[in-house]
Amino acid sequence: MNEPTGREEAGDRPPPSINDIRTPGPAARVRMLSGDVGYVVTRAAEAQHVLCDPAFSSAATFLPRAPAQPREPVGSSRVLFEMDPPEHTRLRRAVAQAFNRRRVEAMRAGIAQVVDGLLDEMAAGGPPADLVHALCAPLPLTDICELLGVRREDRDSFRGWAETIMALRGHSPEEIDRARAAIQRYFVDLVAARRAEPAATWSASC
Repeated sequence: MNEPTGREEAGDRPPPSINDIRTPGPAARVRMLSGDVGYVVTRAAEAQHVLCDPAFSSAATFLPRAPAQPREPVGSSRVLFEMDPPEHTRLRRAVAQAFNRRRVEAMRAGIAQVVDGLLDEMAAGGPPADLVHALCAPLPLTDICELLGVRREDRDSFRGWAETIMALRGHSPEEIDRARAAIQRYFVDLVAARRAEPAATWSASC
């Protein structure tokens, strides 16, 4: 069968560069956004080893002599994927109850409804469509807002803070610091409100 070419190849198949880094072996040398040379692991067994072996530290990436990050670390606070055990284990255990099998299954219908809504909005906009912008980016943030009880009227602000915090480029350390402070204040206030009204229904309708 002939290989597709042009737009069909670009849209329907991974770019050739993916094969270039997968075929040499379990790890391939790549140049990161910072300009430093690193390695990317592309096979399941090696990925599991890297993710589970304490020798590969998430927290160590913020040490003074660690390889350069795409952006400078801001503040002393860390998010879950930037931590090692036992700190990571303690926080993961605290949030794991929200993601047990029964809770996740109960979220299925709501997530499907969100997906349908986002796809309808994308279709209404007509071609061309950007699937990442229309679906892949807003879907997880919308689901997180549903899970945490973020009010509908606050979601644009929440999305802006989250995108600033997670961005690899395009924001100054001061902007990232302000976004982190804003989202922390928001959740402090949200927790206080939920404690004040424990019987209230906190959901997407809030």
